[in-house]
Amino acid sequence: MRKNTPAEMRFAGILLLVFGIFFVIFGFALVPELGFQYMGIAVSGIGIIILIVRAVKDVQIENNDRILQEQLLRDGVSSIDNLTPYEFEEWIARLMRAKGYNAYTTKYSGDYGIDVIAEKEYTKIGIQVKKFHKPVGVKAIQEVIAGMQYYDCNIGWVVTSANGFTQAAINLAQKSGVVLFTKNDIAKLIQDSKK
Repeated sequence: MRKNTPAEMRFAGILLLVFGIFFVIFGFALVPELGFQYMGIAVSGIGIIILIVRAVKDVQIENNDRILQEQLLRDGVSSIDNLTPYEFEEWIARLMRAKGYNAYTTKYSGDYGIDVIAEKEYTKIGIQVKKFHKPVGVKAIQEVIAGMQYYDCNIGWVVTSANGFTQAAINLAQKSGVVLFTKNDIAKLIQDSKK
């Protein structure tokens, strides 16, 4: 099952709050004997809880991102080597947020080939993140192509901590329009973020 985005959680909270208010008004005004007002109060409460939890998470993410973004810009790509694969995915999501995208990681397993989704206006980038030391093969390109369809992305990236890709991976990426990023390309993204 796909992980809900922050926007989807906020929408669900607002929707529950609106339905709850409707049931409260309907219950008190029209048929108080049926008890719809109590159901409305409960539904509104759930909506408010969802909105509060989302707001707290947003503040935590923003604070963590600010601290980690400062570290990212200070340390550059040298900090990549010490990260686990999952931390590297989070690191890429933070980098994309530093570049102005709404970026988040997908679930760690069963992600359909997309580890990070980055959205801005009409652009939705599906990113496959590979924490490798050797050149990345064609399988990563195939995974991002499949994942782009599943997550409705219009752009696909494969980002690696390695210094390159196999020739087969480069060929498939060129044919399919997938953009490849090596460790050196990540350094350029960081430099752009510093500007």
